[in-house]
Amino acid sequence: LRAAAIGVLEVDLVGSRVSVDPRTREIFGLAAMGTSGTLDQICAVIHPEDQRQFNDSLVLALKNESSFEAEFRILLADGTIRFVQYRGKYAEENETGQRVRRGLLIGVCIDVTEKHLKDVALLESEQNFRGTFENAAIGIAQISIDGQW
Repeated sequence: LRAAAIGVLEVDLVGSRVSVDPRTREIFGLAAMGTSGTLDQICAVIHPEDQRQFNDSLVLALKNESSFEAEFRILLADGTIRFVQYRGKYAEENETGQRVRRGLLIGVCIDVTEKHLKDVALLESEQNFRGTFENAAIGIAQISIDGQW
């Protein structure tokens, strides 16, 4: 997980507690949190515009005892915005097949900020090219270096 820069986040939806690894603390900007904390600490750094969607997704995962997947923004103390993807699975059983406590999601967090910014830049570039091409006062043709259509 360390080589892939993936963090682990366990969310106890019933007790509103979380367990995190060092990479998750780094992603969320919560270095002082330690290995465990509250769900409120995680929610406090989620961008205000994304908090409702995040909370609704958690409630749905608890209600349906299902997996959880969300992409949301983190707002760090210095104003930096990160894009985070979380994929969690409702933990029904442990490795030995015994039922674990109700409301436990175990999953991974990935900082997808760089990918998101590249996707936005690509979309803007495509829109600029399309606008130039569609609004040109003269004809435009696109050919390869060897002069082929």
